[in-house]
Amino acid sequence: MLITELRKRFSEMRLPSSPEILPNVEALLKKMEIDEQAVRRAKFYRLYTSLLRDWITLENSDTLKAFKVIRDKGIAHLELKLVDGMHIPSLNIAELGLTWGDLQTVINQLDPIITNLNLVVRDTALILDDFKAEIDSSSYAFWV
Repeated sequence: MLITELRKRFSEMRLPSSPEILPNVEALLKKMEIDEQAVRRAKFYRLYTSLLRDWITLENSDTLKAFKVIRDKGIAHLELKLVDGMHIPSLNIAELGLTWGDLQTVINQLDPIITNLNLVVRDTALILDDFKAEIDSSSYAFWV
């Protein structure tokens, strides 16, 4: 199972071994490695649980559902309707009730999801501050 493999990779850290390490030092390092694995296993479950909770919340939000409608009907498959002999897009974004701030809200909700996903899958942190600065700059340029 994928989660089991991810947990194992996240938890198990192998300390390098060397024939030059004294047996008592090697035993101490092995104990430290086992203790660290237990701590990292618990951390994995906290991150994974948080990741699932945050994703389920976002996935069920009205805002994300509205963005999916835009993706499905306006980007991936442009739905058209025939009006007075002309084909016009059938998607009326205004009816979705979105505001410009909704994009920032979704980005804010994605931040811990992406961060925890990177930690769970790659054991690597990702900081979205640069991306947020770009979004702020773009939104300012758009509205000003």
